[in-house]
Amino acid sequence: MALADPGATAATLRSTCQDVLTTNQKQERLIEALLTLALSQRGLEHHQLFDLAHITARVLEVRRPQARARGLSIEATLNPAPATGDPDLAERMVANLTDNALRYNTPGGQITVTTATSDGQSILQVTNTGHPVSASQIQRLLQPFQRLNPDRAGEPSGSGLGLSIAAAIAEAHRAAFSARPGPRGGLAIEIAFTSPANGDHSPVRNSQHVSAHRA
Repeated sequence: MALADPGATAATLRSTCQDVLTTNQKQERLIEALLTLALSQRGLEHHQLFDLAHITARVLEVRRPQARARGLSIEATLNPAPATGDPDLAERMVANLTDNALRYNTPGGQITVTTATSDGQSILQVTNTGHPVSASQIQRLLQPFQRLNPDRAGEPSGSGLGLSIAAAIAEAHRAAFSARPGPRGGLAIEIAFTSPANGDHSPVRNSQHVSAHRA
């Protein structure tokens, strides 16, 4: 339409191009998310040893500036948590949970992330403050393209795939995924991987311990 307009100016054409680029970027993110979801649902073909603490530290480091810009604090206690599977998918899982905790939060809110081992399991926990979420809504939020209040003014934009992808990746790793209402609103999510059998855990020995690290 902009090209067909005889009165189009350089400014209007530039604005149209910016709109098209923004739309294309959203479509690219959606396609990438759908591909990740499909790959997760296929299951894993190869298993590799990785440390949830190392992966989580890397994800949080990238997102701390965004948290500070939004007035949010991140508190992380990352103890070695060895697991096996696809480290790239595991990193996407942690990133999706962290992004969800950032996006659906309240001003001055908090995100708490921990990794640890307990009873033969390696556990990742991500909890955020935010608007109250009832237990009856959680199962729906784990389905693709579902958001808490998609029609409410001011609700953050998103594809509604973040939590469903995280749950699918956990299932592909045969990890237990649980979500419940957070103690201060928002969600409290826990993913429990079966710890690898005793053996070469060199990636775990090299992991970094971070205690109560805040943005």
